[in-house]
Amino acid sequence: MTHGQNLLAAQYRVTQYYLDYLRSAQRAYVQGSESAAYALSSFDQEREQLKQWQAWVVAHARQDDRAAAFCSDYAEASPDIFRLRLVPQEYITWLEAALMAARHLGDRRAEAAHLLELSEADERLGELHQMLDYAQQALSIARQVDNQRLVALGLNLCGLAFRMLGEFETSQTNYEQSITLYRTIDDRRGIADGLRNLGTLALQHHNYAAAQDYLEQGLVLYKKIGNQQGIASCLNDLGFLAIRLENYAAAQGYLQETLALYQAIGDRLGIASALNNLATIANNQGDFPQAQGYFEQSLAITREIGDWLVQSSNLLALGMLMMAQQDAPRARYYFEQSLASARSLEMRPLLLISLSCLAITNLDLHQEDLAIAELREGLEIACKLPAAIEHFDLYALVAAAHVWLLRGQPLQVASWLGLVENHASPIAKSELSNTVQRLRLECEAAISPEQFAAAWETGKRLNLNAVVADILKEL
Repeated sequence: MTHGQNLLAAQYRVTQYYLDYLRSAQRAYVQGSESAAYALSSFDQEREQLKQWQAWVVAHARQDDRAAAFCSDYAEASPDIFRLRLVPQEYITWLEAALMAARHLGDRRAEAAHLLELSEADERLGELHQMLDYAQQALSIARQVDNQRLVALGLNLCGLAFRMLGEFETSQTNYEQSITLYRTIDDRRGIADGLRNLGTLALQHHNYAAAQDYLEQGLVLYKKIGNQQGIASCLNDLGFLAIRLENYAAAQGYLQETLALYQAIGDRLGIASALNNLATIANNQGDFPQAQGYFEQSLAITREIGDWLVQSSNLLALGMLMMAQQDAPRARYYFEQSLASARSLEMRPLLLISLSCLAITNLDLHQEDLAIAELREGLEIACKLPAAIEHFDLYALVAAAHVWLLRGQPLQVASWLGLVENHASPIAKSELSNTVQRLRLECEAAISPEQFAAAWETGKRLNLNAVVADILKEL
């Protein structure tokens, strides 16, 4: 053999060694508990070498089918660890190279697997339509090659994408089909993932009893298989549920346990999510400095790891926190950032909320023309939201109420408050509570108690969609 051939053979031996290393780490991670911690530590120890050899196979994949096979295999070797240790953009780069290699080799199973991982990565970036497209492509291929595990995962990811796009019925159908298939192949982790997803869907429907049941079932399964990330995710969701039920002591308990688990496994996105929930508790209890500290810690993490979706929510939350403290300039600073992020993500609910809050803030800063333009855009979005997420229209309605007060129409505003405060969504009691209380005080100061009470009662019978459409016509 020539020197070049010997060198290439040696390079392939090292490539194989690190591929086996990744697969061994993945097997250890799946075992859960202490094995999972060992797996993450093992990855961290060899991180730079692993990245170096992954880059080497990518560089040679187009000229050499053996390198192409390694390129595909590397991206699939430790998916659970990659999600925790690689930032989304970096992992997407690995997966796109692997997808190209799998297609070059005609490996349809691997192609479907890479598409599913790309779908999950895009969810973290808020690219929901791309997420759904990848999941649907993978689902079609998985069915063609008759890989039931990948079909189940594809259904689960389609369910997640549909949920985040507000198509709740389609989401539930996909989740249920996924769980049925996971039960058929006896995949306990897949079943647990599906149950947790049904729990988060029930949360969005405000069906709290069902949410509690699904999440507790998922938690039991995750504990049986020792999946620390699954345990932490269920506890985090149970903490959020307890916040919705205003059981803050229980929420604190869930979330402190969640935070400790996420910190132990180094799940930075999980840490950011738990911090957000802890911030919500502090905010709801009036401890604004504590809430701000938690939100800012979370924002710093999401900026470092490049998770645009959670980062956008952090910016919005910080804006609302500043608004609650009547700090309009700082509120606008955060709302303008959340608006820019929402536009880039093309997330209509987030866009609607950002526009509505920015309109209120600009009214406080005497920028009336700008506020009305923002309100009009928000109302146009509200009129087009699916019925399943129409509760987001409440943000636009509350923003419009500020404009109508400015125009000297407190009776009209009082009737809208009757609609908002009697709506089934918990938004009025949580995110909108401070601004609703402010509107109520201003109305009560402008009209008699009898007038306010009569208008408020009238508002209880109003239809949210109709009111929003009428406001847009008048604006």
